[in-house]
Amino acid sequence: MTDAFGEKNISVSVGETGTPFYDWRIIKGSENSPMNGFMEIIFFNDTPGDHSFKIQIQGKETIILSYTILKEKSEESCRLFSYPITGLKILNYGWDIYKQNGSIVPLVLVVKM
Repeated sequence: MTDAFGEKNISVSVGETGTPFYDWRIIKGSENSPMNGFMEIIFFNDTPGDHSFKIQIQGKETIILSYTILKEKSEESCRLFSYPITGLKILNYGWDIYKQNGSIVPLVLVVKM
């Protein structure tokens, strides 16, 4: 992603409010790393329901990342509930679930632009 667009030209906002979101990064490492150039979004949301992020690439595209948060009763005594993410998808472009060496990598999507 960095080679194609430049990290300084990317912004992320919360889909429901348009509030800027800054907890993301472009993974940079060895050119041989399979995840080099991937975008990582780090968030915690404990509001059940459908949510989204808008990823704006300045002068290029807007990608809408959608997901659902569930609220499930936890079996652990130290926390009452867990909030798993389900339904992770890209709404406005084709996409695939990322596979590495033939194995699915959970919660990683490849956008087809």
